[in-house]
Amino acid sequence: MPIIKLNIRWKYFLTLLVLCLFPLVVITLASHIGIKQLVETISQDTRDAFNDLSHRALLQTAQTQSLIYQRSRQAVEFALLDLSKEAQLVEKQGGSVPEAISKPMADILNAFPRMAKRVLVVGSSGVALVLHEGDDAPVAPDQETKDWIKEKLENSHEPGKVVWASPGFSSPGEPSHYTTLVFFGDAKTGKQMVALEISTLDKLNQGVTAAPWRDMTQSFLVASGIHPETGEPGLKILAQKKTGPGGWSGPEDEKWLTSSDQGQIRSILDSISRDGSGTKQFAHGEETCVWAWAPTGKGTCFVTLVPTSVVEIKSRQVAQILAGYTQSTLVLSGLAALATLLLVALAAFMGSRRFSRPLMEVIQGIAKVSRGDFSIRVNLKTGDEWDSLIQGFNRMVPMLEETMAWRKRLELAREVQQSLLPKSPPSVKGLDIAARSVSAQQVGGDYYDFLKANEEQRLTVAVGDITGHGVGAALLMTTARALVRRRSRRAGNLAKIIFDINKQLAPDVADSGKFMTLFLAEVDMNKMVVRWANAGHDPALIYDPTNDLFESLEGGGLILGPFENSVYEQYKRPISPGQIIILGTDGIWETMNFEGNYFGKESLNKVVAAHAHLPARDIVEQVFQALNTFRRPKRQEDDVTLVVIKVLEEGTEYKQLKLPELC
Repeated sequence: MPIIKLNIRWKYFLTLLVLCLFPLVVITLASHIGIKQLVETISQDTRDAFNDLSHRALLQTAQTQSLIYQRSRQAVEFALLDLSKEAQLVEKQGGSVPEAISKPMADILNAFPRMAKRVLVVGSSGVALVLHEGDDAPVAPDQETKDWIKEKLENSHEPGKVVWASPGFSSPGEPSHYTTLVFFGDAKTGKQMVALEISTLDKLNQGVTAAPWRDMTQSFLVASGIHPETGEPGLKILAQKKTGPGGWSGPEDEKWLTSSDQGQIRSILDSISRDGSGTKQFAHGEETCVWAWAPTGKGTCFVTLVPTSVVEIKSRQVAQILAGYTQSTLVLSGLAALATLLLVALAAFMGSRRFSRPLMEVIQGIAKVSRGDFSIRVNLKTGDEWDSLIQGFNRMVPMLEETMAWRKRLELAREVQQSLLPKSPPSVKGLDIAARSVSAQQVGGDYYDFLKANEEQRLTVAVGDITGHGVGAALLMTTARALVRRRSRRAGNLAKIIFDINKQLAPDVADSGKFMTLFLAEVDMNKMVVRWANAGHDPALIYDPTNDLFESLEGGGLILGPFENSVYEQYKRPISPGQIIILGTDGIWETMNFEGNYFGKESLNKVVAAHAHLPARDIVEQVFQALNTFRRPKRQEDDVTLVVIKVLEEGTEYKQLKLPELC
């Protein structure tokens, strides 16, 4: 696929567009999601609020109906008791009750307009009069009423107590009508009775709290009972007010208030039995309704229902309004985003040239520097942050030129230092020798050398470590190497050699604070011994594979440099075929990983023991591999030098190879 190449101006232009377009898209999407969530939250809160309002309003309606109903009945009872007392007073005064009580009968009907239907008075003589609503004078009862009077007198209750009967004595087709009775008199005077037929439910059409769904509300006057068909407890409808402006009426035949959730009906019956009121939401017929009920205290209860679909109309209207608002808001935000994008595009197009010019100047300068031309300078003034970049570039070029010069010098120093180290181990009969030194920087302070190596089976090895790293340590290492080589050509044991070297080195480093550690070891295959002298260096190790033991070549004196007259001693011990002599610097066991753990001498011993059967060069290779694996990805922080000498079994010989040089 071909790569489309664009200059910096167009890249800058497109980058600005993308950088501006991305937040605009994110903000637009976030706004859309946020507004949508807000609409959903408000809609849900609205539904919950209207649902709560419907419950509270319907409960208040039911309780108001119950209260009006109870107050109306109490008023009727008080009025009828007064009428009975007046009738008793007329009897005591010797008057004729029916004739003398006509005006009080008319007064009681007038006291309850549209509610009182007719009033009846029966005297001790058995004469009865009935005054109907709207009539001017009482009349004698018809035969049906006389039969009703006879039945009630025969089953009369305690004198002076109000008794309610249902249905009315002359209105069997109006179950919403009730008859109030008061019996009075005694065995001497005979039984007397007053009765009033009323419809207290007519009062309920007035004073009920209005609601947004009033025209869709159904109200029922019910009584608890056992349903004749199901045998389950239920709510028998005594009267009902259907939706619309009409009043209360009784059902044409026996009806029950039912629901598919019989458990909820039972919970309402239980609440009514404890004179409790409340609200619930469950099915009535084919739709879910909000039910509210309140007992009247006379064995009956008012139940009010409104469909939840009616209650949710307002909340749906709110949701539609919010949806329209959301749509308009998104359109406006989209137009604003488009306008912003056009402005950004114009600004990017106009500013891309001004932006790209100083950048192109700097890029051209960098290209010349990369080709080795350090004379380049950028002469341009922009009056903004580009000036800082240009000035930084102009200051960087000469510094980079000097850095490159130093790099070349250090590279030359590294080559010189590497040339001072042995190119390959010497050939000594009976010994397998290998060594390697790797600096942490381009030049380092570690030193090793092979001295007095000859075919007479003798080898002297020197391993040293200069404090610090870099150029200073490398220069001191070079000086120390010259001193060691020059002094080792003269006679004297190893202790005397170290003493003389320190004597010459100490004055040179007295004021620098530098010092050096040095370990000299002489392997004598004729006498099968190893001799050594130590100036503050870590002891060399001897590994015996036959018993898997490591032994340190302990003993020694102070480091070289601080004290000119330090005294040193020479030590020796026997060696055996198969043993391995290991000399190294502290860069091996002090190698640290990212967890802060040191490689340690124990890990070195394990690597040597695990590969003791290999030639010396392979043992060295395995140690360096283990160090690299342990340290990675952390970079090397100290110079590392290792010399391995294997004492060969008789008849065994390893070919000595030149080791690769590692930086």
